[in-house]
Amino acid sequence: MYLYFHFVIHAVLQHFKSKGVRGGQAVGKVGPYPLYWESFQSLIEDEEVSDENIICDGNGEVIGPYLEGRHWTFFHCNIKQKTITYINSLGKREARSSQIVKNWSAFATSKDCPGPWLLQEVSHSLQNDSVSCGVFTTVFAEKFLRGEGEGHIICPPIREERERLGSYLFKSLGHMLILLYRKESKTRGRNN
Repeated sequence: MYLYFHFVIHAVLQHFKSKGVRGGQAVGKVGPYPLYWESFQSLIEDEEVSDENIICDGNGEVIGPYLEGRHWTFFHCNIKQKTITYINSLGKREARSSQIVKNWSAFATSKDCPGPWLLQEVSHSLQNDSVSCGVFTTVFAEKFLRGEGEGHIICPPIREERERLGSYLFKSLGHMLILLYRKESKTRGRNN
């Protein structure tokens, strides 16, 4: 998986280089969020994404999926209000929530952003299968990004939401899919 990921990022960077794109330039968007050359470059230079330099440098929020074994959950932290929201689509796990707050507190303190941190609870619809945690996590993230993270968060019907998210992802990728397909086809053709 890592080699394939590395190949994809390298192919994307080669494409941008061929178009004259360099550092500091936005190379695309995912929804309203610009993607910059440096974001892709850092993925293959450092072989990891570093968040350590941006946590408490005036940012208002930290938001994202949190992988626990094979299960995606949702994490949101409001730096200014010193609040944490942790949502598990399978339901509340008191011990896990406490551990998340403890881990975040230690990390934030090490970045000169001490607490105390308050865990906020948000009611939400629950996952009723064993494979839809990613869809739920995405819905939770979208709600928070839109400022709709209060009240009861409802996940739309899973099948419809999977179709909407898949369509959105393919539209966001645009020409990158064609480039990667062409490059992969040419590579396969040489080996046959």
